[in-house]
Amino acid sequence: MTRMLGRLVAVPVRAVGVVLTVGLLGLWRSHLVGPPKRRMRRLAEVPEARAGRDAVEREVLDLVGRLAEVEGLEHVRTDFADSVTRFLGYGSSFNSPTTHGVERRLRAVARFAVRDGTAGVAGALERARAAGVGDWLPVPPDRRVYRPGLGYVPDDGPEPEPEFGGPGFRLDWDRPGAPLPLRAELRAPRRGIGTARLGHRRWSAPPSPPKPARARHGALLLLRFGGPGFDRGRYFRVDYRERRGRRERRG
Repeated sequence: MTRMLGRLVAVPVRAVGVVLTVGLLGLWRSHLVGPPKRRMRRLAEVPEARAGRDAVEREVLDLVGRLAEVEGLEHVRTDFADSVTRFLGYGSSFNSPTTHGVERRLRAVARFAVRDGTAGVAGALERARAAGVGDWLPVPPDRRVYRPGLGYVPDDGPEPEPEFGGPGFRLDWDRPGAPLPLRAELRAPRRGIGTARLGHRRWSAPPSPPKPARARHGALLLLRFGGPGFDRGRYFRVDYRERRGRRERRG
């Protein structure tokens, strides 16, 4: 009889334990992941975000237009990628997220044909520099690399390839024996802890393929705008909790 009563008592206790566990997991996930995607997308579609996107797109088109006017270059196509991504910020403790927000970025890759092939790249870049489109970038004097067991040490390898560009963009080009790959340059952001892709849209202007340009001229030059490491393409970023707090205070 005692054993039977013990079993009858244990059943609701286990049920309560399961309910509490599920509830705690839900609260933990809500705290870590943040508001639902639908709500975050609405936050990213405010007029402020659309105005920011239009401004960055105009900046890219202006830059592409200036480079297209350089003698020896022919604009082929510009690929745009507009991404909406959730971000998660942390305070002093990694396990205690303090901010949930959303950000939008516009990236672009513009392809240009070099009319004189690889032999004409140097002249085209010099004319771009003279026109104020960009300049040769200095090589960092204290380059360091990570070595297992040693940490970050001075880089004693070969000198890096020269870079040409400006704020928010870089130019790359076909070199003799080393043509640029024509792979997809605008991949969607990867998923990771504290982030989630909410939207990704691509378009091209004009929508013509870039391969005939190399066949006609023998070399390509690429302008990359707003890629990894550049904040220039990020045109909107807002903390959801901060925005919600302002609405509650106004209410």
